[in-house]
Amino acid sequence: MNGRHPEAVRLTLTTCADRRREAEFNIWYDRTHIPDVLAGGVATHGTRFANADPESANPAYLALYELSGLDLEQTIATIENDLKRLLARIKQDHPAFNCELEIPARGTEQTWNQPSMVCPSDHPLVAALAEGQALASGQTAVVGAHGRLGNVGDGNIIQEVLGIPTVQYGPGDIRVYKEWPTPDER
Repeated sequence: MNGRHPEAVRLTLTTCADRRREAEFNIWYDRTHIPDVLAGGVATHGTRFANADPESANPAYLALYELSGLDLEQTIATIENDLKRLLARIKQDHPAFNCELEIPARGTEQTWNQPSMVCPSDHPLVAALAEGQALASGQTAVVGAHGRLGNVGDGNIIQEVLGIPTVQYGPGDIRVYKEWPTPDER
């Protein structure tokens, strides 16, 4: 990140569904998609990486977006404006395209509609993180969520799809906080 210290990062894994159109996909992603994402103001920088093994069953690309420290309301408003702009552009290019944007999406009142990711509490990764937290804070780390919040996150994809043990670390449910990431996550 060349000396930058973002408030947070977002990882996106992608694969072009049609290998014959991969060059076209990459041109679109690099020249249109990343600039569109950056224009919204939530992400300040975007970098793409290609999987070194083109025959791998894993995703072909990873995009890393550096995120600014906007509060939750600003973030939601910015994303909503970005989506409206993107949908208008798609509609312009493809007049038959029809959709309805709902924020928050219907069905998210109780959960974010993705199964919760669980890394067993006795896993070495969890133990190492808890030990580091205890050393840094001088207090015994609390392991496990207060309830289980289903979410859409990179950890879910990395753990479920790639089989890499992953933990999510932070003070809790982002719906409780007016600012994201929260000051104690920075």
